[in-house]
Amino acid sequence: MSKILVAVWEPLIGLLNKKVKSACLKRDEFLDHVLRHEARMLTREASGRNSDEAKAYIVKHLRTLRPKQVNLNLSEETKLAIAEACDKVNVPRDAFINRVLLFLVAEKPFFKRLLVDIDWEWAERKVIEDYYNYFDPILDGALPTIREVVRSDPFKYYRACIELTNDNGGDAEALHNAFMPKDFLKGPKGAESAIGFNCYMHDVHIEGHPVHEEMLTDLESLLMEGSERKQKTEGTPT
Repeated sequence: MSKILVAVWEPLIGLLNKKVKSACLKRDEFLDHVLRHEARMLTREASGRNSDEAKAYIVKHLRTLRPKQVNLNLSEETKLAIAEACDKVNVPRDAFINRVLLFLVAEKPFFKRLLVDIDWEWAERKVIEDYYNYFDPILDGALPTIREVVRSDPFKYYRACIELTNDNGGDAEALHNAFMPKDFLKGPKGAESAIGFNCYMHDVHIEGHPVHEEMLTDLESLLMEGSERKQKTEGTPT
């Protein structure tokens, strides 16, 4: 195990430390498992490789968080997994780590806002029906249950909801592919911009990028056509 210096949105640190302490866990040992697992999931879930413009845009917005420098004590295996995954997706390492930490402290309403293409009432019922084996370890007692939970997918429930939705003909985004718009974390104590928490961004989301401007032009034309058709319809004598 050795230290890496990470720039983290400061509110995440206090909340994460509080939650980890209440769970009787050692923070960095827990994060070593989580970050290694999520690095593998990142390469599976990102729908492509960020352009250099998208990566720079994420970095720019990550800086608006005025992040705090934090030392994390991680294994060489985990650090290598993170480095390889971030290089493959072309995402800033600190954006990936901040996203994972945010997911760890987030509550269910957050994920319901993020994963908008899921019928949550249906999905939650189906998870209980189809994934009951996930709850089997609890029958073996507290210690085996804790070990199983700590070492498993930390977001297994939400990934199960995504999988079931898509198996049922839906089109829910993979967890690390789901886009957080700029105002996603707005609030009195929120983030100025949530863009820095994204792992994958299509260029269409970059303000000022030619692809973004083209999208706005197409949308404007579409709305104008709709308005003209409405005016013609309303002006047609009956």
